[in-house]
Amino acid sequence: MKKILFIYLDNLFPTNNGSRKNSLSVIEYLQKNGYSIDIFCIYNNKKNDSIINEYCDNLYEYKSPLSNLFLKFINKILNIFILNPLLKHSIFKYILSNKMKKILKSTDYDKIILNYVQWHSLIPKEYLPKTIIFTHDIYYYRYHSFAKSYWKNIIYNNIKKYEIGLLKEYYKILVVADYEKKELSKSIDSSKIEYIGAPQEVKNIDINKSKYTFGFIGANAWQNEEALIYYINNFINFLDDDLVIAGSISNNKNIIDLSSKYKNIKLLGFVDSLDVFYEECKFIIAPILSGSGIKIKVLEALSYGKVVLATEKSLEGINVVNKKEIINIDFMDKLDLKNYIKNITENEYEDISNNAKKFINENFSRDKLFSNILKEN
Repeated sequence: MKKILFIYLDNLFPTNNGSRKNSLSVIEYLQKNGYSIDIFCIYNNKKNDSIINEYCDNLYEYKSPLSNLFLKFINKILNIFILNPLLKHSIFKYILSNKMKKILKSTDYDKIILNYVQWHSLIPKEYLPKTIIFTHDIYYYRYHSFAKSYWKNIIYNNIKKYEIGLLKEYYKILVVADYEKKELSKSIDSSKIEYIGAPQEVKNIDINKSKYTFGFIGANAWQNEEALIYYINNFINFLDDDLVIAGSISNNKNIIDLSSKYKNIKLLGFVDSLDVFYEECKFIIAPILSGSGIKIKVLEALSYGKVVLATEKSLEGINVVNKKEIINIDFMDKLDLKNYIKNITENEYEDISNNAKKFINENFSRDKLFSNILKEN
């Protein structure tokens, strides 16, 4: 039986964001196909749920070095002077790299899977030829939208050059969006790059039980904060319908302050059941403006057969057809959108819902996407 070390430098549980869901999906797939898995992870305030032990033979779980307030302070000071995000958190990396070396010396792994290129320095150079890097997103692509001045463009180009140099050292590169593979293939041998997407399973819920008009669910990340502020400032009064916001973004101070000005916005916080959340929302909004990588929240909503109102940015890597599987709000002005929501018929809604689920089945099944993860180059 082949043995794999899976490295994820955060809590894997609870699976309340896209990165964790996708990582766990990879582990489940490898287990199903006969691989022995060890997991190396850290935790911040709370350990992973004990269920994590069901996903591995050996668990190497450590408290984050930055839970020490003094080390956290020093780390923040050092980060101020580092412009390249891939070089930040040097204290964190140094402490964990020593633990990593001991594990790698004690066990002969067939393959190592490292999540996120920013943790590159944890893997000793001699192990890179058998290490697979699961990027989740491409850093330099994420920062490209900010490179609007001469000096920022210089920083962006340095990040790009450095990141591509790192990625070239790995045995294989896993990306979640097809445009990321196309982008990296300009500089790296495409045979080393595997598009694995973000697999979803279609869920069956009652799409006619809607309690709210619009719903948004997401983590407390700046992209989600930016998206909600944009949507609330531009659409909430004009559309005059209710919006419910779920997930840790509900705890964001700016979102709390902005939402308090509107009677038709409700903050749910963490929800116990995604099935219930999606069942109660007629439309799911995805007004993402920035960032990179595939938007798993969009795929998740499609898998539930919800009609998603999305920006062009939120659809990167998701090749849906406007008004067939999704509604692209960048192609509509506010009046068009208001009339569409007001006048959509039950049959039109069900057609988009069924098309969305069909799209997921045909393009985002786990067996289809993950089949080449460990295929020899």
